[in-house]
Amino acid sequence: MKMILVLSPHLDDAVLSCGGWMAQMVEAGRQVLVYNLFCAHYQGPLSPAARELHASWGNPRDITALRAVEDRQALGVIGAEGMYGDARDLIYRQDACGEWLYPAMDDIMGTRNPQDDALVGHYLEKVSALFKTEEVEMYAPLGIGGHIDHLLAFDLGMRLKESGYAVRFYEDLPYALHADWLEKRMEAIAGGEVQVKLFTLKNLEKKLTALSTYASQIPSLFEDEAKMRESLTAQALRMSGRQDMGGEKVWRIK
Repeated sequence: MKMILVLSPHLDDAVLSCGGWMAQMVEAGRQVLVYNLFCAHYQGPLSPAARELHASWGNPRDITALRAVEDRQALGVIGAEGMYGDARDLIYRQDACGEWLYPAMDDIMGTRNPQDDALVGHYLEKVSALFKTEEVEMYAPLGIGGHIDHLLAFDLGMRLKESGYAVRFYEDLPYALHADWLEKRMEAIAGGEVQVKLFTLKNLEKKLTALSTYASQIPSLFEDEAKMRESLTAQALRMSGRQDMGGEKVWRIK
């Protein structure tokens, strides 16, 4: 049986977007592995964007280490395994002269710095060396919302697909909660074939419990845990079209 490999731009994206069906697959006996791409440890000078985000996260002393701890706890709730990449989050990336690639908050969903193009090839080489095409069923983000790191992960997914891997693309949450953002992204990639991944309410609760461990991120994403639970429960039921099951959408792109 193939391993399920989920490419996650950051330490929370996989659980946010796919946590329900990942829990369902673990329960069914599948091995689920999350590869967090842009999460390398960093302590040093901060860009204006990083300073703003750190403030929204409560200015912890070592946020990258804290987020890795949160992620391990979250994946433990679901029963998935985690791998951690060697590239920094874009808010910490610099060029050879120490200049920030994305200094301002507006840059995070702006134009990709050409220096980042090499990251796609970097991870293509790593994934290809670690996993054979016949061994994995792979999922990558659609890139809804236009976050640079999500688009890099999408491009990686497309490159892997072109290399012969079975790759589907998940709707990035919480960005997919904005219907216009989803519509805009699907127009940009010329659509695809959608599948709803169903999961039990028990596994929806596992997802929400796992997300609660990302305590540093909840205030900036949802204000508080109660709003997170309310928003994502409503989304899961809306995706399934049922009251007794949750759902999350993935896409096959031609």
